[in-house]
Amino acid sequence: MVKRLKQTFLAAMAVALMLPAVAAATTTALPIDSAAAAANVEKMIATATERPEDYRQQIDAMIDLTLHILRGPVPDGSGYQYAEAIIDKTVEPETLLSERVSAVWKANQQQTFSAEARTVYMLQIYAPKYRSGLFRNNGDTYVEKYKVEFSIQGKVRTINWEHKNWISRDSTVEIPLPGIAEWAKIEIVAGVEASDVGNAIIELRAVRPIVKDDPKNPFSYSIDQLKALQKNIAYAKNEAILSQLNEALAGIKTAPVAAAAVAAPSDQAVVQKLEAISSLMDGSEEDRAKAKAELKSLIESMKKN
Repeated sequence: MVKRLKQTFLAAMAVALMLPAVAAATTTALPIDSAAAAANVEKMIATATERPEDYRQQIDAMIDLTLHILRGPVPDGSGYQYAEAIIDKTVEPETLLSERVSAVWKANQQQTFSAEARTVYMLQIYAPKYRSGLFRNNGDTYVEKYKVEFSIQGKVRTINWEHKNWISRDSTVEIPLPGIAEWAKIEIVAGVEASDVGNAIIELRAVRPIVKDDPKNPFSYSIDQLKALQKNIAYAKNEAILSQLNEALAGIKTAPVAAAAVAAPSDQAVVQKLEAISSLMDGSEEDRAKAKAELKSLIESMKKN
């Protein structure tokens, strides 16, 4: 059955790359949810006013989500109405977590690691070549399983994977998502050989798209304010933070109502979906069933266009 699904996948990949109709396919998008964006900014203003210990990190996370909303994500996660999301696999991944492993895998004492990311299309489990800050070789890490939760247009999905294999130093396990997720969380269960306890390092990483904003976006002023604030959030004075947040809020409230646009998914977006389907095909029976259903849905949508 797996072989049959893989053959179907390869055939679909060929169709996706050969049919020019795919590039011209259109997906009707939803109006930008300016009310949700404004509510986020109001929450940021309240956070900046109350100033809890990690308020800068909280605001940074909320800026990501608000930018995602204001760019007008299309329902299938393939991109935005008012921004170009470039999936460039040469972009350096963002390290979400880098930790030493202190559990022996043979003794059934495996350790759990988790991390979250925003505006992401791929997650990675990486075993660095060298130990942090040292030129000594890193150890290999055994990953028993991993779980990924992610949200695309508010729809939360879960991937459970029994990996049961070693990740050699300077090696990466890639977990492609079917589109650009507003947020994603990865959790792994891992261990090392007894000789590497407390020495071997494992990293969780995220690959984010390069986003180029469209100046024709009705909310471009607010987007510019939020991007400028995010760039300086680590050291900006609180008065400056509040000022830019208030400017962003005013821009959202005074912008003309944005009608739903029609977005065209690129070949790149189709390939991204196929990569996610391919990843599911090597999983459990449930994962393979999901892959088959998603592949069928993708082929049907291509036929309609």
